Amino acid sequence: MTDTQPASTGDDAASASNGRDPAAGGPGALARGWAKCVGSWRWARRTFVPTRADTISLSLVVVMTLALGVMLWRVWQLQTNPDPRLLAFKGERTSTLAEQAPRGMLTDRRGRPLAITTFGKRLFIDPLRFPSQGGEEAMLKIAQITGVPIEQFGPKLLSMMSENQRKLEDAKAARVAGGGKLAGDPAGTLADTDALLAEKAIADGASAEGSQEPNAGGFVPDAIPGIVLAAPTRAEVVAAVAAKPAADATKPVLRRYLPVGGVLDESKLEIARGLKLPGVHLESRPVREEVAPELAGALLGMTSPDSKGTARGLMGTEKRFDENLQPKGGRFEFVRDSRGRPLWVYPESYRPADAGDDQALSIDLELQRIVTEELTRGVEEADAAGGRAVLMDPNTGEVLAIVDLIREVSSVVDYDWQTVIAKDNRGHGVRYRTIRADPGRLIHPAMGRNRCVEDVYEPGSTFKPFMWAAVTELGLVRPKEMFDTAGGAWRTPYGRAVTDVQKRGMQTWEDVLINSSNIGMVKGTSRLSFQQMHDAIRKYGFGSKPGTGLPGETGGLVTPMSRWSVYTQTSCAMGHEVAVTPVQIARAFSAFARRGEANGTLPEVRLTAWDQRTEPSGLTTINRVLPRAIADLTRETMRGVTASLDRKMHERNPRDTGWRYELFGKSGTAEIPLGQPPEGQRRPKGSDGYFSGQYNSSFAAGGPVDDPRLVLIAVIDDPSPDLVKAKLHRGAATAGPVVRRTMERALTYLGVPASPPPSEEARKREAH
Repeated sequence: MTDTQPASTGDDAASASNGRDPAAGGPGALARGWAKCVGSWRWARRTFVPTRADTISLSLVVVMTLALGVMLWRVWQLQTNPDPRLLAFKGERTSTLAEQAPRGMLTDRRGRPLAITTFGKRLFIDPLRFPSQGGEEAMLKIAQITGVPIEQFGPKLLSMMSENQRKLEDAKAARVAGGGKLAGDPAGTLADTDALLAEKAIADGASAEGSQEPNAGGFVPDAIPGIVLAAPTRAEVVAAVAAKPAADATKPVLRRYLPVGGVLDESKLEIARGLKLPGVHLESRPVREEVAPELAGALLGMTSPDSKGTARGLMGTEKRFDENLQPKGGRFEFVRDSRGRPLWVYPESYRPADAGDDQALSIDLELQRIVTEELTRGVEEADAAGGRAVLMDPNTGEVLAIVDLIREVSSVVDYDWQTVIAKDNRGHGVRYRTIRADPGRLIHPAMGRNRCVEDVYEPGSTFKPFMWAAVTELGLVRPKEMFDTAGGAWRTPYGRAVTDVQKRGMQTWEDVLINSSNIGMVKGTSRLSFQQMHDAIRKYGFGSKPGTGLPGETGGLVTPMSRWSVYTQTSCAMGHEVAVTPVQIARAFSAFARRGEANGTLPEVRLTAWDQRTEPSGLTTINRVLPRAIADLTRETMRGVTASLDRKMHERNPRDTGWRYELFGKSGTAEIPLGQPPEGQRRPKGSDGYFSGQYNSSFAAGGPVDDPRLVLIAVIDDPSPDLVKAKLHRGAATAGPVVRRTMERALTYLGVPASPPPSEEARKREAH
């Protein structure tokens, strides 16, 4: 060791001997640190002397912390293992606000609205809350606002109030009979306050009888309209406890809902909102508004709210497309406090409402108006009992217009089912009611039958093109083959008399169709076997539903093979002993009018608009009933029928000329069948089953003949006896002009190019 090295202390030596740095600590360093802490504590005690207030504050903090811990433990216990007596009180305090959405809109094929949904307010009364004192004055105010006389809703309201009072008294008596204890608390452990709450809940009525609304029996303040309580309030829970096990005695089912009148207009609504009458509320109601009910109301149908306030289609297209039109209601759930006030919401508690899908119908509103106007004119000019018409696009199968009219005729009488009507009834002066009663139509047009798809008739000669084509297709008759039509009067080999309107001797097979010869048709179709004729009728869709999907749609009537006879063979050749609807005739007639490869096929009838984006062609070729050549030949042959119609219209009225479009078509006239007798009645002996002398006159046509765009069938129900006497009741004279005028206007509206002038050959054929 040198002189320059300092002397080591004992501690340093010890540290060195242990191999540790003195600055790194050790027992000595720990002791020095503890001494410093003790010194700091002593200094703090000398500097900060605790006061009494500090002690109390610290004690309160400790006590509150312990209390909070106990509360949290109690909450956990109640949630996981509650007392059995409190199980009935368990439940979330959530409320649901229903969000309404509109029903889908019905439009025509061009997007024009036909039926839309709006929302309005209707007044209803809660009989339990309605004041017994001053009730007459309140009812008078309600009557003034709603327009409903007190005599209509007053007695019902008083009856419901009286019934509620009686039920409450019975419930109170049942409670008293139980020794003053609630039925759900036999041990009497509930406090007096809870007992009073239960009694009040009974008076409030936890359930409602005869309610038609989702909020019935649990009404909420007007400040939060539409809320439906998803969980009971405390009073309701106590009532539920009180209702066990004697629920019938202590929990009466009370009457809580009485609607008055319909939806209020804006002026009445403001007055109603200012009433502030106890038990008088406003509810939201969907209102279905039709844009042109006078034109399409019967086809559109109607809706009615169900028990949940959702509009449901009852008939017509509203029912046909109800599933697509239905909206999806929304929900908004929130947690409320003990007084029912909104407290908080969860992020996933809102589900927005979705409106129903809009549905574009195949109907064209302007074409519907044209058909309605012309059919109305035709029915009035014929002094007829009614009329029916169906306008169709033969290529797409769209029903563009469908009209059904019934006209009240003062001179008609009901058939008594006792009188045998003479076969020649033209001069007896009695005109029977031939259109069966339709009481629903008197209430609302949409509630009536749609006779274009529901009521059948015998088509008469409009059926002949189908029979003519069937014989020609099988090669049983050539178009130029001659038939002896016997001057208009002939008897079948089995002795049945057959007559023609146009009395001719010899006619070609083409002329038989143009001149509508019954004799020629019977002779030609007699070459068909029974099975061939039956199959020919069925393949056009007769005897099967056409597929509109409208309520009440019928398939018509075709005699089954088991009852087919020579008489049936003769009758069907002339359009008798077969019953059809106008829609069926329009569809079958389309087989002669379709384009290209689809010619000779039947379209699928549709009430929805053809969407060119998804269906580029719009043509179906699967329902083939004729070869294209036979369909073309039949159409060309019927060109002569409409040429004759044009000449006769011009003869009766010189102004009926200058038609832009050449048509093809066929007229028909048939006596009206009696139909089925009413219950308890039977057809009298000697009756032939017809209203002799009373007819359904019709005309079916397509056009333009070179490129058909439309097919139309019009039926005039029961033209006047005066026309029958003058022999002007037939289809060419009554329904023919309706079809001619309608087709001219409709094709012009669609922008179809005019037909070219007829050739010299066509003029000669028309003159013949």
